[in-house]
Amino acid sequence: MTDARHRGFWHRTGPAAVFAMLAVAANTEGCSCDDTSGNNPAGSGTSTSSSGAGGGGGGSPIDAKIDPAAQGNTPFDATPDPDGTTIYFTAVDPAKGAGVFKVAAAGGAVSEVKVGDPFVAPFGIAIGNDGKQLYVADPASESGDTVDDDGGQIFVLPTAGGTPTSLSGTAGLTPRGVEVVKEGSGDVVYFTGRDDSGAGVFKVPASGGTAKPVVSGDPFVDPTGVAIASTGDVYVADTVSAATHKASIFKITAGETTAKALIENLEVGYPAGVALTADDSTLFVSGLDPVTLTDVVIVVDLGTGMQSTYIGDADTDISAFSEPAGLHRAKNKDVFSWADSKANTGGTVFVITM
Repeated sequence: MTDARHRGFWHRTGPAAVFAMLAVAANTEGCSCDDTSGNNPAGSGTSTSSSGAGGGGGGSPIDAKIDPAAQGNTPFDATPDPDGTTIYFTAVDPAKGAGVFKVAAAGGAVSEVKVGDPFVAPFGIAIGNDGKQLYVADPASESGDTVDDDGGQIFVLPTAGGTPTSLSGTAGLTPRGVEVVKEGSGDVVYFTGRDDSGAGVFKVPASGGTAKPVVSGDPFVDPTGVAIASTGDVYVADTVSAATHKASIFKITAGETTAKALIENLEVGYPAGVALTADDSTLFVSGLDPVTLTDVVIVVDLGTGMQSTYIGDADTDISAFSEPAGLHRAKNKDVFSWADSKANTGGTVFVITM
């Protein structure tokens, strides 16, 4: 979903309706999770556009390559394991339903981690620092005592598979984007969602507890992707918060209780993804070219504020696609996984290495 009208439809009708619509689209395309051949062969090299993104000017190229790892099943978000060797992603299998899948970062056969009940709309996914647990944000799952309560929750799913369990403290907060960081002696789950004060960013211990708002309410409207720096600064993509109803990237400085716009008027897909390089110097945003409305990775130098766009190379040129989605970095190195929900007909999970 690449424009504000589709994102507005999500906001008005709720995640379950939109996810059902996407599932129908995936089923129509007839994609198969076992199809990992892709229309774009693995490639190497770099290609960077310095035309800017969302009104930004120029920027330095990034030394990276992008390769397809898996094709099919309408992926929405993807996260590497801590060492960047395995990619876990949320998607919808036309026959079996929504769930979590995995594939080697180098490509190959896709396998199921968990598909079907209790997942309804598993949009966001992140992994713990020990690589043993996945945290899946499902904003449409039943989270209360009645069948009509679809306020969502975050599920904890072992990477080895098994039965997902609800992360206590997240029920009813319609979680969408999710990330996991280590704070002190344990992992903490950050996620975007909504409470009585409005949309915002929340955090809860990975062991469960009470979810506390980092910032909720104004200026957030529809926050999705979230990334956390080693300093504790939080970066959030909000798909419609700009005055133009385009996307903004907000920064919440560690220890503060307000969010300030870092970039405004971006074109992004849904769910919008953001990720930081390991040294926290560069922010990647899963976005769209403002003119062609085709895929780009927006690259933001956080030291200078300069922006550039990355589209891959002749072998893997993401500018041929137009449904950018979730984006995450491996915990221990600069390996990124990024999803396009429709690329190569059935959707593709890509890997960016630096």
